[in-house]
Parts: sequence; C-alpha cells; structure tokens
Amino acid sequence: MKRFITNQGLRSIPSHVGAGMPAIAEAILTEHRNKLVLQVYAALENYVEWTFHRIPTTNQVFWIRETLEGIKDKRVNLEELPAIYEEVQRSDYVVVRDEPFIREINEEIAKVLVQN
Repeated sequence: MKRFITNQGLRSIPSHVGAGMPAIAEAILTEHRNKLVLQVYAALENYVEWTFHRIPTTNQVFWIRETLEGIKDKRVNLEELPAIYEEVQRSDYVVVRDEPFIREINEEIAKVLVQN
C-alpha cells in the first residue's frame, strides 16, 4: 500500500490496484495542486505583491485568474515531476511537497505579468 501525505491529509492507494497506481497517484497530486491553486486564487493580489514585488493591474488579475483556472483543469502528469515520480516508485510513504507545484504556478503568473 502506498500512502501519500498531502495538503488534504493522508491518502492511500491499495497495493492490489497494480497498473492503476500511477493514475490514482496523479489524481491525488492533482487534488494537492488544485488546493494550492485555490489558496493562491483566494489571496491573489497579495500573493502577487508578496511573491513578485509588484501590484498587479486589474487586467493582470483577470488573466492570472484565467491562467490559474487553466492549471486547475489540467491533470498532473507524474512523468513531468521526476522527483515525485522517483519517490512514488521507490517508497510506500510519500510526502507530497508544494515546491514543484508552486514553481509551476509562479512560472505561469510570471508569464502573465510579463505579457500584460
């Protein structure tokens, strides 16, 4: 049995799922990332000011929100996260870190800030 510690608590994948394990792990990681997106979304203007040291315009806030919705709609691909993928493969107890997801969120926000 694989256990994941996420921002939503302990999640388990029974060992009998076999080949379905990566899909379930991706769903768990997607839920983890989506919660982070919702946290950023809830305090977006403060988050941008604190992280990027600039106050976003109304237009930028609109496009950042659209971008965050796009991130939420996309499923996490384990193969795009090599550190997490390796940990899932070798360990039965995985602590899901926020860093790769926050990095993804920040990269997308930075693109909007540069374009607008």
